[in-house]
Amino acid sequence: MMRPAVFLDRDGTVIEDRHFLSDPRGVRLLPGAAKGMRRFAEAGYRIVIVSNQSGIGRGLFPRDALSKVMRETDRQLVAEKVFVQDWQNCPHAPDAGCTCRKPSPGLLDRARSLADIDFGASWMIGDRPSDIGAGRARGVPGILVMTGQGMCHVDWARREGVPIAASLEEAAEIALT
Repeated sequence: MMRPAVFLDRDGTVIEDRHFLSDPRGVRLLPGAAKGMRRFAEAGYRIVIVSNQSGIGRGLFPRDALSKVMRETDRQLVAEKVFVQDWQNCPHAPDAGCTCRKPSPGLLDRARSLADIDFGASWMIGDRPSDIGAGRARGVPGILVMTGQGMCHVDWARREGVPIAASLEEAAEIALT
């Protein structure tokens, strides 16, 4: 049975955006992130985090550092009764020409290959146009959050007709009402 998903960018949407975060001690959930994610889960959405992690491709940190950051993020979310069903990460540098780096939809496609996800009933939420673009490439509507880099992209979102939310909690309110 197909199920909707909420595809969430990690840095600047779920956790504080720390440039090339590779140390799990730097993981801080953003205000409203856990509440918003819990609200989607309660509405039957699969929680999928999709994240560009070019620090790996640039040689700034190894894959195991990403795994440690993901585990710490999961630990903090579980403490808030939030469970991420899937993590999809692009480890490539921006110039690698891969199909998984947002705004390409490869991370969404990979998530869909692992679970019956209904793109038409899903949402993509992030703080950058590249996040929204990945969703749009598969017909998934997006919401720009003002956390992270979102404030830099308000004019773009208005021109593109993309809803704007102060936080992930507010994005859930927009998507689910």
